[in-house]
Amino acid sequence: MPHRFRTTDGKIYGPGSKTPFPVSLPDGAEAEVIWGGCAQHEKLGWWLRKPGHAIAQSAQEVAAIAIQAEDTKEFIWGDAPPGARLIWVLEPPVVSRAGSSYQLAKMVTVEATPAQLAYFRDTRFALLGSLDPAGKITAIPALEPPPARPPAQGELF
Repeated sequence: MPHRFRTTDGKIYGPGSKTPFPVSLPDGAEAEVIWGGCAQHEKLGWWLRKPGHAIAQSAQEVAAIAIQAEDTKEFIWGDAPPGARLIWVLEPPVVSRAGSSYQLAKMVTVEATPAQLAYFRDTRFALLGSLDPAGKITAIPALEPPPARPPAQGELF
């Protein structure tokens, strides 16, 4: 699953970070959210039927996505196509023990293509696209990743 993203202005965000980022809802309203995990596109209907949940997109275009490889745990970056935004499921706002309000967002992911699986070494990838005013997702195909690196040479003797 994706573990970082970089906006076109160079800001990098990751899950669990205390740094909120802006999202826009289909009606044009904006919210500041904290990345709180991922939601599979295949289960999007289930997520959106939950009380208080809503669909949103990143307010800024995304320049790149990083995925932590399942085998080596290294972060592998890949560029995003021009105009791409990330799609999010917003949970209802909550109040922390300290009394401040925050809202979690779950990045919508799709099954990785064979090329993405070979390059990023993870089974999930970010859903890239945009939302229309009715909340309908228009997917934007991800860029084809570069060829996967060959595995590291083991010891010869």
